[in-house]
Amino acid sequence: MAKLGSMEWGERSDGILSPTERMQMLGGILRAQLGETLSRLARHLGGYRRQRLRIDPERIPVPESAVTRLADELASQHYDEPLRLHCLRTYFFGQLWAQFHGLGIDAETLYVASLLHDLGLTPGFHQQTACCGFAIVGARTARQVVAERQWPPERQRAVYEAISYHLNPYLSLAHHEPEAACLQRGAHLDVIGAGHHLLPDTAIAHIHGAYPRTGFREAILASLSDVEHARGSHASVLASFGFARLASRNPLDRRHGDHRPASE
Repeated sequence: MAKLGSMEWGERSDGILSPTERMQMLGGILRAQLGETLSRLARHLGGYRRQRLRIDPERIPVPESAVTRLADELASQHYDEPLRLHCLRTYFFGQLWAQFHGLGIDAETLYVASLLHDLGLTPGFHQQTACCGFAIVGARTARQVVAERQWPPERQRAVYEAISYHLNPYLSLAHHEPEAACLQRGAHLDVIGAGHHLLPDTAIAHIHGAYPRTGFREAILASLSDVEHARGSHASVLASFGFARLASRNPLDRRHGDHRPASE
């Protein structure tokens, strides 16, 4: 049986969850919340010191290639500025999580997937998103982009699944590719603040200094209320579980919402 969020699952289901898979989502939310609580306790007791010492935002590579330039062009073409900057923060936060967990990352794969993971929320893709999960819309588009640049099938899958898994509330590092796990963690950190207590606040502030979150809270809430999401998709199921409330209470908006680009 295909795993919820895998490429096989996405191509079979168009990103529409069965009743059993909706219960899986609820279980994933509960598991993620438990993990958040336990990690807060561990951090309070002095845990994660070694992991935090590994983090240095200055060491994050920014891959430069024909594919990454195309991803940048597509992002500029389709996103408004708050959503484009969210996708960039997702990449950099994902790299912070890679440092935290000591993971080796294909930076080009993570970058392309991060920049294109929310394409399904943009006007040019709304018609598809009305009948297909928006993560699958983005995953298919990203896979097509890299396939046309002759990426091998395993890297095409890695880009697809980094996007298609990102709305799962919980991903195991042991059972998913590092690019998928880090994109999911980077996106969830930016959207709801998940795990922010584990990362040095100076590292988070460094990324916000370059890619500010001005207007992002309003943009992400509008993506739930103003975009027609396919019934039974990840987005519609998460909305029914109170996702908007979590996004509206993101602690990063209180701590870092007033950042402006360093050039200002």
